Amino acid sequence: MENQDIEYKAVWRDEYLQWLCGFANARGGTIYVGIADDGEVVGVKNADRLLEDIPNKAIAALGIIPYVQLHRENGREFLEISIEPQDFPINCKGRYYLRSGATNQLLRGVGLDTFLLRRRGRTWDSVPVPNVRVQDLSRKAMDSFLGEARGGGRMPDDVAGDDAESLLQSLHLLEGGRCTNAAVLLFHPDPMAVFSSCFVKVGYFNGSEILFQDEVGGPIIGQVDKTLDLLYAKYLRARIDYDGAHRVERFPFPRAAVREAVVNAVVHRNYASTSPIQIRVCDDCLQIGNACILPEGWTVDDLLGFHESEPHNPKIAHVFFLAGLIERWGRGVQRIFSACKIDGVESPLYRMVGNSLQIVFTAPADRVMRIGVQQSDPGDVATHVHADDRDGAVLTRLGATWRDLARLGATYPDFGHRLMEAWDALSARDRGILGQLATDGPTRTADLSDSLGVSLRTVQRTMKKLAVIGLVSLQGKANESRYYLNIDSGKGE
Repeated sequence: MENQDIEYKAVWRDEYLQWLCGFANARGGTIYVGIADDGEVVGVKNADRLLEDIPNKAIAALGIIPYVQLHRENGREFLEISIEPQDFPINCKGRYYLRSGATNQLLRGVGLDTFLLRRRGRTWDSVPVPNVRVQDLSRKAMDSFLGEARGGGRMPDDVAGDDAESLLQSLHLLEGGRCTNAAVLLFHPDPMAVFSSCFVKVGYFNGSEILFQDEVGGPIIGQVDKTLDLLYAKYLRARIDYDGAHRVERFPFPRAAVREAVVNAVVHRNYASTSPIQIRVCDDCLQIGNACILPEGWTVDDLLGFHESEPHNPKIAHVFFLAGLIERWGRGVQRIFSACKIDGVESPLYRMVGNSLQIVFTAPADRVMRIGVQQSDPGDVATHVHADDRDGAVLTRLGATWRDLARLGATYPDFGHRLMEAWDALSARDRGILGQLATDGPTRTADLSDSLGVSLRTVQRTMKKLAVIGLVSLQGKANESRYYLNIDSGKGE
């Protein structure tokens, strides 16, 4: 069975030297030639010639020799071509490849720089920065860090703190007397003057429309607390309940989980990227996007499971550890899941979109609070819905969520009748998709899949179910087809 370390090929092609290169730069692997993708031995022609040709071509293109062995099964011959992991970078005709999951990635730009640095035992945050002196750094940021580190018992009191250069040396943030990337990001009063995208961008969205936004800059050692305070003071609202005489405030997302997610984004971010950390807040979800380079050979599944701590920025991670902001046990994701479970909130979705690691929190229905829209009785629809809106996006400007579908039903009786009959049988995903159609209007299944973070097949199954109920209909052909809500009388009947 094919996996991260095994590849099946029915026939040999010289381009598979790139696969050997990718294996060599990862943790090694094996290509079986003469075996189909389903694992069936189909046999290979000219096996004896390939036994000689493949090692010769590998040494010419890669500079290393693979282990090639001939096997026979049911009268058919196939080749086993194995390559060991290499301690030094391997290129194939001047290009570097890396096996990641079940794919072979051509390394370019920042990814290539990071790979080459790692092979030399270096990391991006350890590289010195020209034209930045120790005296250019913020004494206030250093003193704040020292207070947290000493207060938490993670830095002895006898560590020199009065002298900035001595402190940076003890933290291994100087290289040949020069400030490293880590030192500038952690303690420069305006690190954006050196790294233009080292800030956190927060925005409140209604569908695809942004309503307001903020940016959090300054030394990254202080960005976490500033971002958390901003989110919970301005962007998120708590629902107030009473337990007897006691007032209980419940935010849509547990602060401990969001804090851990923000910390991870700041510590592990690829700061060579031109994109800042982006936090999108909606009525019922919060999404954190972060330019990210996973450890070699890792996938999102590896990140979600138990793993050792292998930070992209180890020097930055060390300072955050001393300040008591992280633990360095590779438990960040588990801590997020635990905080959500304790608070009664679903665990967030993790996904890689290009080079961005995205974390999506979804709020329970009973905690959704809409900013800037008066919370009214479900039967009060006159000020929220207009009967002449027929394009499906009737709630876009109001910042509505799927809870407002009930109000839609009051204005469009046929739709409302079908909705109320089916309501109890609808899952949270069903309701989320209906809410997406209510805010965005007619939408393609591919766009629904991207925005909700579920597979295309799952969306397609859900849409068929909702169409049978009569809540949605399909319009258009092939790639231009879109689903829309049956809010007009008679549709879907």
